[in-house]
Amino acid sequence: MTLYYSLTFALLVFEMVLFVALIMPLPHSVKRKMFNFISESVLIAKLQYGLKVGLSRARQMWGY
Repeated sequence: MTLYYSLTFALLVFEMVLFVALIMPLPHSVKRKMFNFISESVLIAKLQYGLKVGLSRARQMWGY
């Protein structure tokens, strides 16, 4: 059970860091590069797909 809490906490921290990075006042060129990386990266696309599959699987298991 501790492993689940640790993974959940790590995901929460990652999301908070990403959110702060996206709203931080940065030069326009840096923000544009960051958003381009997020929107065009194959790694991010795979992570999104895995998250969708994992969340839908968890949803099926818990009956929501």
